[in-house]
Amino acid sequence: MDIWLEVVASVKGQRYPITYHDGSDRAARDPARAAKADREKGRLNVVTFVGRSMRRPVVVIGPLAFKFARNAKGRASNLYEAKLYRTSSEARRALLCPIVWVSPGGRLLIMRLATPLVEMMTIDEYLEVSEIWDARPGEDSYPFEPKECDWGWYKGRRVALDYSTPAWEDA
Repeated sequence: MDIWLEVVASVKGQRYPITYHDGSDRAARDPARAAKADREKGRLNVVTFVGRSMRRPVVVIGPLAFKFARNAKGRASNLYEAKLYRTSSEARRALLCPIVWVSPGGRLLIMRLATPLVEMMTIDEYLEVSEIWDARPGEDSYPFEPKECDWGWYKGRRVALDYSTPAWEDA
């Protein structure tokens, strides 16, 4: 069942409709396109529940994705992704969806919005990404998996949306 809720927000005296959607149709499959379509219709944002993971539900508001930690693994994942993005080389960072902000305890992580992949990466594509990542002895394992829900397109390049595997794989 689709659930839509529209409210009006006021920004500097200007009123904007804001749409909430439960994520059961095209907005969940392509939140970037849904957000753009809503902006073209005069709506300020589309708010979409995209993920219902065990660790972190994801909510999309306009051009940003908000990852809310459900538990300690979710907080560890948020903090791991923020640190990895901040400390990675330029070549590695190009493989990661940009992070805007993380709360001090990891309860909330804000990323740029990317359009999710619709198919799992091929083994050749994953090996190419792994080669670019160039893991070194003593580092954590690769921070990503080839699942389509873990990857997306941001500004014309494929980026990892979930790159916290080492934060919870041994927990």
